[in-house]
Amino acid sequence: MLTFEIQPTKKVGEIVFGMTREEVRNTLNLPFTEFKKTKFSSTLTDNFQFFHVYYDTDNRCEAIEFFQGCTLILDNTIIFPSNIDSVFTKIYGFQKDGDFYTNIEQSVSIFAPNGIIESILLGKAGYYATVEI
Repeated sequence: MLTFEIQPTKKVGEIVFGMTREEVRNTLNLPFTEFKKTKFSSTLTDNFQFFHVYYDTDNRCEAIEFFQGCTLILDNTIIFPSNIDSVFTKIYGFQKDGDFYTNIEQSVSIFAPNGIIESILLGKAGYYATVEI
């Protein structure tokens, strides 16, 4: 299982938001594929099997979305895989919309049906000012 220490709005493991696509790929040194997240996407997304890396139109990392197969650690606490309450003890101020929880200030979005986290997206500072949630 891949493990990453996170700093919301700043970095995930050794990936710093704002790195170029090439820098991200070289830093991770993992196999990947590319795809368009939606037909309206203006850039390609990198699929690293257990997580996706999103880039802006300048090919700079703006967000990373994690799925089962990764462990995320915040302040020495595992927040993924886990339940939503584990995140609430570390990051405050989420807005709930159905099964989604979003913290615009910290650029974190969580999909957690029945309170169990299935995916967690971490973005650069201001990420939700540039995308539709």
